[in-house]
Amino acid sequence: MLTGTTNYGGMSLGDYTDEWQANIPLISLILAVIMIVVEIVDYMKPEMLAKYVSIIVFVLSLVILVLGILFITWDIFGTLATAGITVAEVKVGMGCYVAIIGAAISLILSVGQAFEAFKKLANKN
Repeated sequence: MLTGTTNYGGMSLGDYTDEWQANIPLISLILAVIMIVVEIVDYMKPEMLAKYVSIIVFVLSLVILVLGILFITWDIFGTLATAGITVAEVKVGMGCYVAIIGAAISLILSVGQAFEAFKKLANKN
């Protein structure tokens, strides 16, 4: 159990909790890599994913943004604290905030394109 002023960073937090939220940084990284791969494929072969790239980027950015917000608001040791057990204070590092800002920027830049793509797909059906 963590007590006192011990500092832990990165994925070592997963050693102290079994909750799925400990994997949010890894999930966000994987989604960001998928987004980059989709953009690279679109650049190399525009005809392959042309209709769906903006929708994919919009959805992945939204998911990363929501996961990042969930991560920074997650009360890691909340159940222990309510049971009266003293635990260490957990602070979120800059990496989480950078991921949230990056996802927000990506979301803002892709929202217009995504809505146009949704309109085109809706008109075809």
